[in-house]
Amino acid sequence: MRYLIPLALILATPAFAQPCSDAKEVNKLLTKDYGEKPFIEMDDNLGRHLVIYLNSSTLSWTAVALDKEKNIICAVAAGTNFKPSDLKSFFSDPS
Repeated sequence: MRYLIPLALILATPAFAQPCSDAKEVNKLLTKDYGEKPFIEMDDNLGRHLVIYLNSSTLSWTAVALDKEKNIICAVAAGTNFKPSDLKSFFSDPS
């Protein structure tokens, strides 16, 4: 979370509810300044292209929504401690 505020300030534009900015500018910020690279891509049921950026050394990550037509990226969430899911044990039947 050390960079969530600077990232939000860089991405902030009044036209969007989420902080958004030029896609290439944000990609450069995430890859060069934070060492995060695109790790997973997916499309959601609302037609958005979602990307998780990951720094495999620090385990920091950033989730963004990419609008290729408008050439913008909107920050969705960011954090640390990226790891494989362990929810199988959480949801398993104890009996």
